[in-house]
Amino acid sequence: MNDPRVPSIPELPQLLPLLDSRIIERILASLTAGRLPFRLTPGTSYRHLRTRYRPGRNCQITWSLDGVIGDGPGDWRQLLYLMACRAGESRAVFEEAMTGRSGASPAVLHLPDWESVLWCFPADRKLAGLATLGEPAALISRLAGALGEPTRSGRLDLIHYVAERSCTVRFELDGLPGSLFGKFYTGEGATAAWEVQQALWASTARQSGRLHLAAPLIPPDQAGSLWLGEVEGIELDRPGLTDERLVAAMERAGEAIATLHQTSLAGRAGPDAAAPTPRHARAISYLGRAFPDLSPRLARIGDQLDAPAPAPPRLATLHGDLHLGNLLLQPTGEIGILDLDALSVGDPRLDLASLTGYLLYRALVTGRPLRETFPLITGFLRGYHREAADGEVLADPRPFRRRLAEALLNERLSRILTRYKSEGFPVLDALLELIEDCLSSREESVLGLDWRSLTRRRMA
Repeated sequence: MNDPRVPSIPELPQLLPLLDSRIIERILASLTAGRLPFRLTPGTSYRHLRTRYRPGRNCQITWSLDGVIGDGPGDWRQLLYLMACRAGESRAVFEEAMTGRSGASPAVLHLPDWESVLWCFPADRKLAGLATLGEPAALISRLAGALGEPTRSGRLDLIHYVAERSCTVRFELDGLPGSLFGKFYTGEGATAAWEVQQALWASTARQSGRLHLAAPLIPPDQAGSLWLGEVEGIELDRPGLTDERLVAAMERAGEAIATLHQTSLAGRAGPDAAAPTPRHARAISYLGRAFPDLSPRLARIGDQLDAPAPAPPRLATLHGDLHLGNLLLQPTGEIGILDLDALSVGDPRLDLASLTGYLLYRALVTGRPLRETFPLITGFLRGYHREAADGEVLADPRPFRRRLAEALLNERLSRILTRYKSEGFPVLDALLELIEDCLSSREESVLGLDWRSLTRRRMA
């Protein structure tokens, strides 16, 4: 990372080196035989998957290794994550990780020279249920039995892993079509997610064919996992979709999200309902510490966002993590919705702003003019208008601009830092300018965004 915007972290001097694949290769190669549950080969390749950093705390860094030899679970690549610790803290982190383990463990290693601790998948500090992946034959047998096919063999593949938070795997039974998707959670997360999935599956919108989502098949177990059916389709962020086809799909996506918004989920809390500090205040604090030169601009943005948020025209069931990777274009042309375990109830403009912010950020980091993204945004909002129960959600673009500023700050600008996104640092200033434009009192955008086109009157 040679961009001048990439901040160094004085309390974590090892952070930037641990984001370098050559350093990771050197660290692993220096470990004596038997200390790792796999063996490196001359063809081993290294890919940085994810970083999770909060100023003033330790930092997680996840790597994927291809081309290793070992007895790992399933037939997938080897994953590992490091906890980069502040001075003098790695020993305590390691000892806590070893609590309950007998003797030395090749799955958890202390790296004192790097003031870090290393976990080799499926070892995880908080996802204890991943240990079942260490015995894939037993897990496959249990899943096959739950599906009424106890004599069939099967295969497990890793889909997505966020260290200490969640893990998604795919299960396929030999000789049968379709897949199951299992997700492992911390704490009571699996139980809460299962209740949401069941409620959505039983909803009128799903039963009438207007809401397309995964069927809940196998309920949570002691490993903290649940298993869902497959949703057929291709992700909307998949390369190869023509612009024309993607615009049409975005309209259908707008209809699908409007349907979700109108599906009742009683008792779900709103975003940050119990947070003592608003998200934007935390984001500005983090960014101000990392980029002192931006503090005056960030302070002005914070002052504007400190004003009470506009009252929602109605409450809606929110997706909470809306991006193109969670939307599938099905063969029928309908849109399937994935990753529904972050549902809450709140202002429907939050979801709309979140996806709009995602599209604008994607344009910035890929070097595409913002104007090329407008057909996707307006197509999505047009579809939403068509399906929504009323016309009040976007009748006035000013509250939407406020929500878009929040989404760009909390979900895009802040995450450039907290996830150390290498593609994001070069566009940090452009993203800040977008947020300022959203909060401006000017009716016309200096960036070419036609705010008035977001009203129902102009979208109809």
